[in-house]
Amino acid sequence: MPDFRLSNNVGLPKNTQDLTSNYYLQKVQSQQGGHKWELNQSGWGALGIFMRSVQGSPDCICQNRLSALMEIAANPTQKHLAKEHIEVFTSSDLEALFTDPEFQQVARSIPGMETAQTKFKRAACGAAKIGKGLADMEKTGVQGKILSPSYMIEVGTQEHWYGTHDYFNAWQASHTHLNFEDWMKWNYPTANIHKVTYLDNEEERAAYKLDFKEGKVLRNQRPFDTAHEVTEHSGPGFAIFVIDSEGSFYAGSHIQGQFHHSSFLSGAATIGAGEIQTDAEGSIKAISNKSGHYKPGDVSILNTLKILQDAGVDLSTIKFTKLTAEGSLIYSSAKEYLEANGHCSFNGYESFTIESNSNGNYALTLHDQTLSKPDYLQQLNKTKAFLESKFQVNSLTYKETLRSGQVFEYPVEAYLQSKGNLLPTKWEGGTLHFENQQLKRITIDPTHIVDSTKHEHFYFLQLLEFKGINLSTLEIEKDGCLLNGLEYLKQLNETLI
Repeated sequence: MPDFRLSNNVGLPKNTQDLTSNYYLQKVQSQQGGHKWELNQSGWGALGIFMRSVQGSPDCICQNRLSALMEIAANPTQKHLAKEHIEVFTSSDLEALFTDPEFQQVARSIPGMETAQTKFKRAACGAAKIGKGLADMEKTGVQGKILSPSYMIEVGTQEHWYGTHDYFNAWQASHTHLNFEDWMKWNYPTANIHKVTYLDNEEERAAYKLDFKEGKVLRNQRPFDTAHEVTEHSGPGFAIFVIDSEGSFYAGSHIQGQFHHSSFLSGAATIGAGEIQTDAEGSIKAISNKSGHYKPGDVSILNTLKILQDAGVDLSTIKFTKLTAEGSLIYSSAKEYLEANGHCSFNGYESFTIESNSNGNYALTLHDQTLSKPDYLQQLNKTKAFLESKFQVNSLTYKETLRSGQVFEYPVEAYLQSKGNLLPTKWEGGTLHFENQQLKRITIDPTHIVDSTKHEHFYFLQLLEFKGINLSTLEIEKDGCLLNGLEYLKQLNETLI
């Protein structure tokens, strides 16, 4: 057997009395092949695991038993252990070792027994709960979804730390014998660490539980209106949700670093997860599979829609957004998606609604009016590239829709080249006059019937200003009078007040 000793300064007991009085160290002793091996103190004061014949004196040090002991201490569940290491101890010994934090602390203090792999396993020891609920789902034939591995630190730390990946990587690369949380408190005591709320029991979850009645969503016996909720991804008017192993929904606001999808079930497995939008009556308007923690795939999506349908929810009026690696695909009818098992055509991508025909002509309309100009131009370019990579595109136009209902169409390529400043060449409210491709004057058509409630002229001038036209130099000819665009806009604005 190879020589393997422990130095005196590793935190183990320093005398024979401590060795015999500590229950967790007594568990090291065992009978093996007619020999007895035990943790003891040598004549020169070093601590080690000795092997002796039953009648004889210590004759060697057993390295593989010490290795087995240290691995068991570093891994609180048997499934991570090699078979030969498990067989070293009886089941009762293993149970005692797994539940004895004092013994685990001894293991952590022994130099050379810490590796990046065992560090991660111990840091994630609390993550055993992520599989909670999977067995119940399997019994009912439902495939569940566990937490994404990138969030194991959040589950595994006692205070559910968020945003500590860089620290965790540094800890893994270090030679420390402290666990991750102790290492953080020792090296970065003033670090601003986000602590995520976890709801550990049904009593804590009760305030977030959803019920369904006649196809409507209720929370706390009242219609659930997401107008009072918010998510990091979709903003105000949306809530995050999860579905537990029994098919119960839980929903609430998403606060990054404080309350996540993982909060509802304390990191346990889900049947489905995403974001939801409802109105004041509790009717579901939109739903998605947006969850970075669970990353719901096709099975989770169909699970979610089926449970809603079984609860009496009309899926035909619900817009469904599917987040994929390529971007967000939008379906106007969640019912159609469910009935086709996901094999149906989408009619939207990212923030654009898509219209198409059999000739390969596509038209895009922006449905998210809250986007800034740089953001929607970036998404327009992304949508163009996506469609061209998936389909045979003959023509691609962008429809610009004003609040008045007026629609202007532009070739997407030219629109992007102009950085969104491409001007319409025609307007039903009058004639546009260009000089050297610059808009100089607008002649208002006196025969055009203007709907005063739609404020067509006002919104058209706003559009021109948005596209960089200097209204103070733009001539407006109306009823034989000539004024500049800024003056005309002020007149129109007065009619809005």
